Amino acid sequence: MTFNPEQFLESDVSLSQVTKLRKDDLKTLADHIKVSYEARTDKRELQALVIHELVNRGNLDESDEYEFQSEKKSSSEILMLKLKLKAEAEERAFRLKELELQNEQVQLQARDRAEADHRAFKLRELELQNQQLAIEKGTPAVIGRPSSIDSDITRYVKFVPRFNDGWNRIISLRIVHSERKNCEK
Repeated sequence: MTFNPEQFLESDVSLSQVTKLRKDDLKTLADHIKVSYEARTDKRELQALVIHELVNRGNLDESDEYEFQSEKKSSSEILMLKLKLKAEAEERAFRLKELELQNEQVQLQARDRAEADHRAFKLRELELQNQQLAIEKGTPAVIGRPSSIDSDITRYVKFVPRFNDGWNRIISLRIVHSERKNCEK
């Protein structure tokens, strides 16, 4: 069934009838009553334009336009509240995830500390057993690392000879020269 704007305007027009029209029917009605609109205009804006023109033509009361505008504001306020609630929910979800990650990090640190304490305890236990065995045998016990082993290797850098590019070039030239002599023979 096609929408006939002339029949619609001849009948007793009400605000509820206008708001129930489909967007295509609203466009047809807007074209018929010569309301200018853009092709990408959404249905709510098109309804507002048509209702305004129908009030100007006398088909609707000004109270209908006011009622529609207040509905429009309340729906936009509802939309704003929905967006605000959605943003707050996302923020709470983000905070919850952040707290879960912090909790996991604290648990990992506590576990690492417990493992380190356990290793230190075992090491100390082994050192004490070593001392006990040394006392039983009557030999001096070595606690920890022997002092002759030093883990700081930077102290030995002074014993590494300097690299001299000139010597390297002289040696490679002598090798090339001797290879040529061997090839000529």
